[in-house]
This record gives sequence, C-alpha cells and structure tokens, in this order.
Amino acid sequence: MEKAIDLLQKAKTDSTPIPMLQKAKEQIKDARHNKGGRRGDAIEAINEAIEVSKKGGNPESKINQAIAMIHSGTDRAH
Repeated sequence: MEKAIDLLQKAKTDSTPIPMLQKAKEQIKDARHNKGGRRGDAIEAINEAIEVSKKGGNPESKINQAIAMIHSGTDRAH
C-alpha cells in the first residue's frame, strides 16, 4: 500500500497524473487484504480523480480522498 500512496502523492503534482493514478489503482487491487473494507472506496476515489484529470480539472482533492481511504483501511485492518 505504501507504493500506491507514493504514486498518489506524486500524481498530485504531475502534469500527466493519469498513468500514476492507474498504477496506484492496480497496486490497491493487487493488495493482499481488503484494508478494513476501504479498498473499494479508495479505488472509487481514484477513478473519480482519473475522470477529473481527463476533463482537465485538478484531481488533488480526489487523490487526497483516496489516500485517506487507504490510511483509514490500513488502520482498521490492524
């Protein structure tokens, strides 16, 4: 999950964030556990960030939401 978070952090400042967002989504999908039930929420937020990016908008708030979901799920899983 750390790799996914790292990719998401980098995507916030990258001029072409979509590839990093897609890689982060794959990292989350491939994670061993459901991260306290928040995996789906994180993936949904990343999908929304991708859509915002495709429309030329700033996806930072959706990326932050995805990061928060990952942290929340990791905390719940422990």
